[in-house]
Amino acid sequence: MSTSLDSFSIELQRLYGLERSLEIQLEGLATDVSIETLDGVRIGECRDRLFSAIDRHREETTTHSNRLEAVFEAIGERPTNREVAEYEGWLADTQQFTNIVLNDAIRPLYYLGAMLALEELERSSYELAIGLAATSGHSDIVDVLEGNLDDEYAMLADLEDLADGEPIDSLLEAVEVDSNDRRSLDRGSHGLQSITVETLDDIVIYQLAKTGYAEESAVDLFETMAEGVESDDLADIFDERSRHARARTDRLEKISDALGMCPTSSRCHTADGIVDARHHRLETADGHGDRIDLETCLTVERLQRRQYEGLRLFASRLDPDGTAVSLLEQTATEQRNAIEELESLEALCVIPPEK
Repeated sequence: MSTSLDSFSIELQRLYGLERSLEIQLEGLATDVSIETLDGVRIGECRDRLFSAIDRHREETTTHSNRLEAVFEAIGERPTNREVAEYEGWLADTQQFTNIVLNDAIRPLYYLGAMLALEELERSSYELAIGLAATSGHSDIVDVLEGNLDDEYAMLADLEDLADGEPIDSLLEAVEVDSNDRRSLDRGSHGLQSITVETLDDIVIYQLAKTGYAEESAVDLFETMAEGVESDDLADIFDERSRHARARTDRLEKISDALGMCPTSSRCHTADGIVDARHHRLETADGHGDRIDLETCLTVERLQRRQYEGLRLFASRLDPDGTAVSLLEQTATEQRNAIEELESLEALCVIPPEK
């Protein structure tokens, strides 16, 4: 068996473990979303559409698992679950929020963003697996994996449509805004252990704290990747991404000031999971280190884009002069452009496996 197939089969195990875990976890998440205490047609529509999307995703995981089992059979291996560090981080963040949210109307706002993040994690994992399969010459395997990836793209489109629609706008209008001085809401000096999420201000503080941590993590991660890759061109790109992440960290302070908030960064388990996942993948990279780092970079930028888009949506009700919203939109636009550049490298396969 070729080394590229060894690396691919390990990635396949991660995907299989992810899909099997999601069968259970998404059922619980759907239950959290389907709270029956929300009033109003538009609010109910938002909740119902999100519940439907999560439940449909849960059902798809069974199909995806079956397809992956067929791939295992094609390469002569048995299905095996392997830990997926970035997914475990996402799950820890989601469970943390579930434990502190006290306002049921806020749940769909957070869980919509969480589902978009999950789709980005799955999307990147499938893209990496497809790239590894393609270099091993298994076109039939690529076709099967692309079937699962197409489902992820379709789910992303549905969630994006919901995020941009009237039901979310109506839900935002219904969520309470704290009339107190927002700086008094900051629990940053105690981390997020003492915070409870009851108002729109609370969830913005919570998300700003998580985003700040993720940006700090990205600065260090991109610097590390720039030092470790074989491709000089890719090293330059990672250096640039590190500088941009540092600039975004500084901009977050301006956004917080514009909103009258002063949250400090608080641990983002998903960001930590991405770092751990990269480390585990590089241990069995089989000459595909640059490809793994390119996909890792894409994952970070995609997740951060979702964070800023969510913050922009929330801040629209808390930012009367539009300063914070403008800064958030600027950041989201920059990240969309960066993602396009990274995806063009990925599509052109300009980072071949080392010999």
